[in-house]
Parts: sequence; structure tokens; C-alpha cells
Amino acid sequence: MKKSLLIVAIFISNYIFPNRIDELKTTLDIENFIIKIDAEFASGTNFHIPKIDTIIIDKNCSQIINLWSILNFEKVDLTNDGLTDLIFLIHLNNEFYQYLVIDHGNNDFELLRILDGLLSECELIKPIRIKNSNALRIYRSNNYDGINIIDTLIYKFNGFIELNSKNNILPIDEIELKYDSYCWGEDCPTFNLKIDKNGKVKLWNNSTHYFVDKVCTKQLSDSGFRNMMSICEYIAFNLKNNYAINWSHQPTFTLKISFSNGKTKEIKDYGMKGTLGLSYLYTQILNLGAEINQD
Repeated sequence: MKKSLLIVAIFISNYIFPNRIDELKTTLDIENFIIKIDAEFASGTNFHIPKIDTIIIDKNCSQIINLWSILNFEKVDLTNDGLTDLIFLIHLNNEFYQYLVIDHGNNDFELLRILDGLLSECELIKPIRIKNSNALRIYRSNNYDGINIIDTLIYKFNGFIELNSKNNILPIDEIELKYDSYCWGEDCPTFNLKIDKNGKVKLWNNSTHYFVDKVCTKQLSDSGFRNMMSICEYIAFNLKNNYAINWSHQPTFTLKISFSNGKTKEIKDYGMKGTLGLSYLYTQILNLGAEINQD
């Protein structure tokens, strides 16, 4: 069974590092820097930043690495805030991964892995320039329906999501996230959630995990829900109606979006990995639901 992964994010604050990203020059510098951010990397099997020509992976994936001039590390301002960020490729526990380190200033660093590994899925990112701004090109092979996907990611709403190049955005009245299938593992959600445009939240436990429903309602502050609504508005028109991963025992989410013009859109997503924007939205909603469920 392959464990579902939304987005792996580790936020580290209140640490003072003697070496900022601009000062990192060698792979050894970067390895030491990463371990200072997250010491668990040091305990991983054969953790190191490999040379590109030593990576043994699928032939098609190797061609993309060569075509895109993928490097084992690059320093780029990915959030376009004037601070240098880091992309690096590591070998860890018999897999190759690309990670990001985002510098938020004041020596606060965010460590992100937004994609699966090169061996399992051949998912790659490469910094690019779009209209005088930095962005990420993403490659995902054998994605759900067997079609290779190339897309553009931008840093927006405090996360990386697919670029809405047409800027076709319509205000949303309500979003509803329902978990409607059984799954195995600790990542399985235990509730459904609805949020309206005024920040009123309704949360109820789904019958898969509970024999008696528990219903909670809460009024959120503007800062508590506006980011989620903005993400949903930005990504909604580019979403397909159905997504599915190709492994078993994962949850299925149905996202229902009600627009201000009276129209609705439903997206069924087996595995919660339809797009990076969807995964980021799920993380925001599920974190909110977990907080309310603990009240």
C-alpha cells in the first residue's frame, strides 16, 4: 500500500543559522544546512545529494532530466520576495526526491516536498521565468490516466499551485468537502466540512468512521477562511471532474463548489492528488476541520 501524501511541509522558526542560502556553495554545505533544519534527514538510509550523472532511473525520466537541465541543487527566489530559496535533489531511503527550502526572512525556513519521488512516479520540477517572475515547471509521468503532464507552478496564497494563465475567476458562495469512501491508514479523514462565503463552517463526522453523526458549527474570522476561498476561486475553472491515482486503499474526496452565479461544480478525487492546487486546498480544509473537531 502506498501512503497518501498531500504535501509534506515542515515549518521551522526561531532558529538562527550561521549560513544563509546565499552562502551555500557545495553539496556538503547544503547537506549540513538541511540537517540543521531537520535532523531526521541524518538518520535516513544513505542520505546525500547525488551527482546528476550517477542517478539511475527510468529512461524516459532520464531524458526529461537532460532535456530540462535538472541540477542537483539550484538557488532561486521562487516566491519573488527578494530572498533566495533552494531547490535540491537528494537520495534518501532508496529513492530520489526534490525538496524546496523557502526563506521567509529572519532566519525562518520552510522545508517542502511537493512531489513524489523520481523512481516511483518520475515527478520533477525546474525553475523557469515567466513575465519577469520566477516559477516552477512541473513534470508528472503516468499520472492517473496514463498521460504525462507538464504544467507551471507559482507561489500564491502561501503555497505552490498551478498557474491560472487565463485568470478566469468567479466568486464562490460555498465549498463542501465530503469524504465518501473507505480507506486504510492514519491519513484517512474522519469528517465532512462545508464553508460559506461569510465564514460559517459546518462539520459533521462521516458514517464510515462513526455510527452517530456529530455536527459542529463555527463562525470563522476573515483570516480563518479567506485564504481557502481564494485558493478555490483561483483553481476552480481549471479542474477536471474526476481524478484517480493508480493504487488502492486511499480516500475519495468530492469537492462541491457553489458559485455566486448559481452554478455548481463537483470534483471527485480518489487519492486526494488530482492537482497541486487541490492538494494544497485539501490541506487547508483538513487542518481547519481537525482544529474544529478538537474543540
